[in-house]
Amino acid sequence: MTLSGVTSSADFEVFLPELDGDLLLDQDEEWCEVLVDGRRDRIRFHDYHRIYDIPGMYERLFYDMLECVSPRLVRDLLATALAEHAMKAENLRVLDVGAGNGMVGEEIRTLGVETVHGVDILEEAAAATRRDRP
Repeated sequence: MTLSGVTSSADFEVFLPELDGDLLLDQDEEWCEVLVDGRRDRIRFHDYHRIYDIPGMYERLFYDMLECVSPRLVRDLLATALAEHAMKAENLRVLDVGAGNGMVGEEIRTLGVETVHGVDILEEAAAATRRDRP
């Protein structure tokens, strides 16, 4: 197994493993390595508390490198539902359960929703939201 590096514009590097095609990992076993301040650590993808502690890492890993489009998809589905029911986004109040670092809420606000409340079980997620998407 070798690792390919991707350099971020932030002050860290993320390395994804190049695994054999036959190796299947459970979703809780998937991992990357991150180099921060000269120290290289392995972080599992579900160790959100560790990922949120590094500014920009969640976005770099899941959206830039792994090309996740969930926040845009949720926004687009909401936009479609609003159009189908002739509703205005500014009349909504949204509760984002499992809000993570606020990326879905940020996308929903682009539709014109003024009130978005996010909740998550991780304090690190709330801290990341306050830091990255106040």
